[in-house]
Amino acid sequence: MYNPASMIKSKGRELAYLLAVINAVVIGISFLFVKMTLDYASPFDTLTYRFAAAFAILFIPIMLGLVKLKYRGKPLYKLLLLSTMYPLGFFALQAFGPWSSEKK
Repeated sequence: MYNPASMIKSKGRELAYLLAVINAVVIGISFLFVKMTLDYASPFDTLTYRFAAAFAILFIPIMLGLVKLKYRGKPLYKLLLLSTMYPLGFFALQAFGPWSSEKK
């Protein structure tokens, strides 16, 4: 018997798995790129270039009006907490980990 609700759930689950795999691939590739860049730049330089490129990539569509941001009535403290802790924890450790292990 055809059940559209189960079909939607199935497609949603497939999309979730696909996005999880893409996320893992991106994180793995970014680790390799960071490891390669540490041969040529310090961890602080690597983080600076990485955040500058990310800012430019995200800022351009916002300035062109392609992306609309709506923060009215939303809890900004959660966004600020996430936006500071994730980069500090993940990106800094990703840059300083290989750098410190190569120095020993």
